[in-house]
Amino acid sequence: MEDNIIVLYENKKLIIQTSSIITNGQLKVVDRSNLEHELFSHNISNTDFISVKIELPIGKLQVQIITAQTKTVKNIMINQR
Repeated sequence: MEDNIIVLYENKKLIIQTSSIITNGQLKVVDRSNLEHELFSHNISNTDFISVKIELPIGKLQVQIITAQTKTVKNIMINQR
C-alpha cells in the first residue's frame, strides 16, 4: 500500500491523501534514522485526506498510518522550513 499514499509538506502543513478510507487509526511522523523517535502523533478516523499544521525538522522522516489491519509507511525528506 506504500504506493497508494501521497504525502506533501508545504508551508508548515502536512497533507496526506490515501487511496482508501481510514476508518480508525493513528498518524505518526518519526525520524527515519531512529524509528523510536516520534515527532508527531495524531488520531484519524473516517477519512482519506489528512491536513495538519505541524513544524517538522529538516531531515529524513517517515510518515506512518497505523490501523488495526495495516501499517502504511511513506519516507519523506524535508529540505527547508
